[in-house]
Amino acid sequence: MHLVACRSKNSVLAEIQDSILRSVLRHEAPHIGFDFRAWDLFDFQKINSDDRWKTLLAGCSQTGRALEFREHVFQSLRETREPDPTVRRLDLAIVSVGKSDGILGFQPGMPFVDRDSREKPIGNSYPMALSIEEMICAHDLIVIAAGDDCTIEDLNWVREPIHENAPASIVRLHKNPTIVYQGTSNDWNDPNEYKVEQPCIDIVDWDSHPKGSVLFFCPHPDDASISAGGTLGSWNGNQKPTVVAMTSGHRAEQESASRESRHSCRMEELQRECEDLSVDLLVPELKFYDENRFFSSEDVSVLLDILRRHRPEICMIPHLDDRHPTHRSCSYMVREAIRIALKTGWLRTLEVWEYEGPWFLHTPETINLVVSLAEEAMERKLRAVRQHRSQIRRTAYDDGAEGLARYRAVTLPELCLADFGSKREIGEYVEVFRRSVWSI
Repeated sequence: MHLVACRSKNSVLAEIQDSILRSVLRHEAPHIGFDFRAWDLFDFQKINSDDRWKTLLAGCSQTGRALEFREHVFQSLRETREPDPTVRRLDLAIVSVGKSDGILGFQPGMPFVDRDSREKPIGNSYPMALSIEEMICAHDLIVIAAGDDCTIEDLNWVREPIHENAPASIVRLHKNPTIVYQGTSNDWNDPNEYKVEQPCIDIVDWDSHPKGSVLFFCPHPDDASISAGGTLGSWNGNQKPTVVAMTSGHRAEQESASRESRHSCRMEELQRECEDLSVDLLVPELKFYDENRFFSSEDVSVLLDILRRHRPEICMIPHLDDRHPTHRSCSYMVREAIRIALKTGWLRTLEVWEYEGPWFLHTPETINLVVSLAEEAMERKLRAVRQHRSQIRRTAYDDGAEGLARYRAVTLPELCLADFGSKREIGEYVEVFRRSVWSI
């Protein structure tokens, strides 16, 4: 989190202008979104009269970047604008914190539902030009915490746990938000409470690897076997890994099946998977899934209790860039629970393994943990995946899991572990992770 102190409203606007200029320079035809309240605080005419801005527009006009930028700015002013299906992710989102820490039309006590509210205001608040997901998933996020109804004393949400009673706290889910506030740099300290280290790339040696408690946080019943079934099924620690099934996955299509039958079917498949992998199973079934929420502080409390009871050494979680919205929500909530556990001090250090799967693949440079799978481990993994017959009938996840494990084993020796043209044996199949160490 980056905090920028500005002594006046004019300096706040200047900082926002500079952020837009940086985004235009960094991205080809940047997609920039505002919420309406941020736009009201934002002096576009002043930007147009800025010589730096004029020079930039002149330099970009031939590439179409300036026109693209202007179009998206004005699109954001239309209450009825339809989302552009070609835009998967904003390059820059600019939002403003209002009275009582309200943001994007959300006021204290309202659930974090990622609704599409562009066509009408929420109560008496400003209509939204952005959704929560658009804001959190944007490459860059600027939060304006300035104006007559927002002072430095109102920014406690930067330090406190994310909660519906302080809607602005949701911005802390962003990887690195910039908060532009009216005040001085002495008004407060950097709120980072923990550090994250990325170890060098490693091939797992099971004899020397930690053998303590392992929690696999599973957004859907089949994610554990697809993403890490070989690793979980090969674990030889003192304690069995525990799969935490965060949802029942009953939304997945099953022809002519009721909600109850879908739920029962998926839970039975999960039970059989865990028996094949010889892992323990925990099913909290978080409320956010049925209530269609993006984030739930109540569910974070449930996850925090699980962490406290199990005291894991390793947590396996989805990546924040996973394309599946349920995976992202699960990742955000687990991360917040870990952050609280570290901040309160009863958890001092933790390894976090981010896994890949059908909706997200690690890039070679982000992989720093390679688990080589013996033939028996791969067979166990595929048996576990195939227990989810209701899903395999729709999509051949078993073929995908086998193909990915084989592809990683073929390409990683030259991509990550040795020079091009050389060879390092890592087996016929592997699973890969991005491993980090979180500590206070």
